[in-house]
Amino acid sequence: MENIHSERIQRIAAQAKAAGLDAVALTPSPNFIWATGLRKHLSERPCVLIIRSDGVFGVIAAGFEIPSIQEVLPAILPFPFQDTPARWGEAFAEAGKRIGLNGKTIGVEPRHFRFHEFSFLTENIAGIRPVGAAELFAGLRLRKTADELAKMKKAARIAERALEDTLPIIKPGVREIEIADFWGGGGDDRAKKRRYLYRDPVSPAATWRYSPLYKLGKGVVDGQKALVGSGNWRDDKDSRFFKLHKSTLLAFEEQGVLSPGSVDRIMDALVERVERLAELWSDKKRSYLLIFGASDPERFFYPVDTPAFLAHFRSRLAGISGAESRPAQNGQQRSVPCGVCHEPTFAPVNMDKVFAFATFDKKSFLPGLEDGDASKAKVFPLCADCYRLLSEGRNVIDAKFLDAKSVYNVRIYTVPELLMGNVKQKYLEEKTRDFLQAGLQNEPFLAERVLEQEDSLTYHFVFWEQNQAQERLLLMVEDVPPSRLRRLNDLWCQTVSATGLFAPRGRFAPEADEAGADPNAATLYQGIRIIFGTLTALAGKNDGDAAVLRDWLLGLIGHLLGGERVDIERVKGAVVSRLQGLCADSDWVARYSAATARRWNAIVDFLYRANESVSSVPEGGERQIRVKG
Repeated sequence: MENIHSERIQRIAAQAKAAGLDAVALTPSPNFIWATGLRKHLSERPCVLIIRSDGVFGVIAAGFEIPSIQEVLPAILPFPFQDTPARWGEAFAEAGKRIGLNGKTIGVEPRHFRFHEFSFLTENIAGIRPVGAAELFAGLRLRKTADELAKMKKAARIAERALEDTLPIIKPGVREIEIADFWGGGGDDRAKKRRYLYRDPVSPAATWRYSPLYKLGKGVVDGQKALVGSGNWRDDKDSRFFKLHKSTLLAFEEQGVLSPGSVDRIMDALVERVERLAELWSDKKRSYLLIFGASDPERFFYPVDTPAFLAHFRSRLAGISGAESRPAQNGQQRSVPCGVCHEPTFAPVNMDKVFAFATFDKKSFLPGLEDGDASKAKVFPLCADCYRLLSEGRNVIDAKFLDAKSVYNVRIYTVPELLMGNVKQKYLEEKTRDFLQAGLQNEPFLAERVLEQEDSLTYHFVFWEQNQAQERLLLMVEDVPPSRLRRLNDLWCQTVSATGLFAPRGRFAPEADEAGADPNAATLYQGIRIIFGTLTALAGKNDGDAAVLRDWLLGLIGHLLGGERVDIERVKGAVVSRLQGLCADSDWVARYSAATARRWNAIVDFLYRANESVSSVPEGGERQIRVKG
């Protein structure tokens, strides 16, 4: 690979010389990837590849990115900078001197070269003259090598096989966007999804399904009780038959897919066969589905083979996806640019079909919307390809990086991002590879495996709640490095030791932590749980106050994760203002007051330590992150 990329860089140098340029500069872009093999993306940190017309080349990039670049291009001249924006210009000045760019003309890509990098070049390299070199870059990748042609042929063969696999599920009324939903898993799973017309419901609380399919989940010990409950299944809302009847089958009869009385007959038949169903639904290592179709003596007709179910599936897709194209004035269709790739699309889908909290197509949010204007009907329209990719992305974070247990009624995404870009997995640490592949594994959002990552990876935390089909964004904290989480974890451990938080009753001394502490409690996750649980308990039985406290505490947690100082006086005020009401409850005083007071003391101690650690960070050290509420 080194020879290929070195050859490509020399080709660029030769073309620069022929064009009368002293050098060219590339920032992360398709041409950057082609030249270096490094799949980087634009970020707040500049990254510039400079190629002199005589073949000398160097890179200006963050210090932690240099090793991965040198692995691919050992001959490259490195000009690293540390995470101190005020000193980034020094790396540009050094590159100008060593590569000899002072007073030189340098070609750039007009469509990809940002003002961010432009300003660093012109302000730190004396007399440099950046000029647009669109023609040079336009023909850069037209000539293909034998290796590139082989890869293109391989990609074509894969596409042909994908088309052959897709053809069986292409039906009138089923659009490409929806077909993408069948491509989860491989082999038999994919074939099953085609037969079942499988698609997740619009929300867990929805009272209808796309097809007559019900998820039973993993096998249980007493399947019969789980199916029918302790008595009549119609009276037991926790029984699977009750949920099956209400959330799946009933809608098919109400919509006319099944004839009147069909659902009752189906349920009666299931009750008669409940022992057999319970026997089949017994393996705890496997997940089970109930599929409803039709049969004759020779075969079973799956939903895709049943016209009534197929017609229902089409109509539901049309109503939910928003994928019908809308004719504009004069009977002509009008395209709108996709909000991601900017390609024109005649069938836009709005972002809220991927994330329900993206409801910014409402007039109250954007009053400039006009009725009947198809070109403005979507504020953030998505084409079919981008909708598919974003949907797949959400499926990944829902499956791997969602924590729904740590904070009551709040869901937390822990979204990892590689700072060095989309590098090959062989260049990643084993722990990082494992985390990206396996995710949280049902652990909390501040699990040990989250904290132990290196700072080549950063986290974005998204706190949100779900109310039936609605999703509400509560808090978003971006760019949280693992080192900050580890520092907070160390501070919490110091607090536990200093306050004797978990010491036995009657002992309240620093040395008590070794003798009586819960070893599993001295973790950042447990600290956040204690902060949240202890302070929300201040509301007592007042639900309104509890809601206010929850939102305030989420903001406090956001400040901690974001590396920002916390208003400790407000925390103290929240305790003092509600203390009188708590003390009026004799049961609380007798049973909980002492333990709660110790927790309050520990919380304040921890917050002071966190504030001191923020103020002690040297100038240009760890960057403070904006917290979004």
